[in-house]
Amino acid sequence: MVLQLLAIGILINSLAHIPFALLQGVGRPDLPAKFHLIQLPLYLGILWFSLQQWGIAGAAFAWTLRVTLDALLLFVAAIKVHQLSPRLLVANGTLLTGFIFAILAGTAYGLKILVGDISLVIQVLLVIGLFCLFTWFSWRNILDISDRELIFRAVKLWKDHKKMSS
Repeated sequence: MVLQLLAIGILINSLAHIPFALLQGVGRPDLPAKFHLIQLPLYLGILWFSLQQWGIAGAAFAWTLRVTLDALLLFVAAIKVHQLSPRLLVANGTLLTGFIFAILAGTAYGLKILVGDISLVIQVLLVIGLFCLFTWFSWRNILDISDRELIFRAVKLWKDHKKMSS
């Protein structure tokens, strides 16, 4: 349970690096700092309670909750600082892709619980299948022609580089 909670927190925290870097880059490093100061007493209270109730799993839960709140605040701040319309996230498919990712991740977790103790090979194959499904969905719904051409050019350059190195 601890590892699962921390894995979710690490995923969320890794996504939060995007708006964090954006806010730093546009000269607003004060916002993440203020968010962290606001979160500190809240986090300490939740951490204390969670540790008392659930031990180390409670600490993992408290940290995951903190990084989730941090990510939400950072994304909202980045959207407000750049005056991005939430409609843009709908129009370019970002919101839909995030929703699909959450559904596929929930499906993977649900399958693991429903199927019970299946072999590691089957679990890996299920995750790879869901990842491929997510990749296909993103390729079709997020990337436009210019993005796809850029990826094809990068792959071609990489292949050419590997041939020259050999």
